[in-house]
Amino acid sequence: MYVYFTYSRRHRSLPPKRPRNHNLEEQAQALYKSWFVDFEPFKNGEFVDSQLGRIPKGWRIGNVNDIINIQSGFAFKSDSFVEVGKYKLVTIKAVQDGYMTLSGADQLNNPLPPKMPEYCMLKCGDILLSLTGNVGRVCIVDSEKLLLNQRVAKLHPISGKNRAFAYFMARNTEFKNSMLQLAKGTAQLNLSPIETGLMSIPIAPDSVMSQFSYVAMPIFEAIVSNHKETFLLGNARNQLLPVLLSGNLTC
Repeated sequence: MYVYFTYSRRHRSLPPKRPRNHNLEEQAQALYKSWFVDFEPFKNGEFVDSQLGRIPKGWRIGNVNDIINIQSGFAFKSDSFVEVGKYKLVTIKAVQDGYMTLSGADQLNNPLPPKMPEYCMLKCGDILLSLTGNVGRVCIVDSEKLLLNQRVAKLHPISGKNRAFAYFMARNTEFKNSMLQLAKGTAQLNLSPIETGLMSIPIAPDSVMSQFSYVAMPIFEAIVSNHKETFLLGNARNQLLPVLLSGNLTC
């Protein structure tokens, strides 16, 4: 028996405010916890013992790597930075809890380093994880022409249908606490992408993952859409404000 989560796609037309995304995130986290932590939709079925406790029969214990590729950023050289460039660099300070900020971001122009992996050219909707300092922060990329710097990782689902699962799992409180326990360091914490990929998680059958995707993807897509709209509105505001302050605006 599955628990269905009611969500209307018409919400995408509402104003893209951060508090609204907060509400969507809360709903999604409740959904994720119900399915993959408390196993509420499967309570009437049979359960079996595992190294992580009792899980529904037909599930298995695997690693994060079974669902997600954790792709580390590239070590860009500071002597290639420019004052105004085509690309902005996404560093750990850009990754906040649930949102991205590019204030003061370093910039680069072509040609880009030949050894830079292709996945470091970020796209809207990509999921990022901070690996140093405030480790475990997760956000969604909200604009284009961004490059992935070292100590930030991209969480790339092996199957596209698991994109919402990857994001909501990484944002889950229990999972974040597990990453914090895994992190090492005295002056500042550092999280290993290799060790993170080896973290044990309960993995549901494909039929369950597909069902979760059907329910959760509209929420994820709405969150991405809101972030993009917020970025575009903020960019328009930043371009218009100097004109307004200068008094040179004409009709």
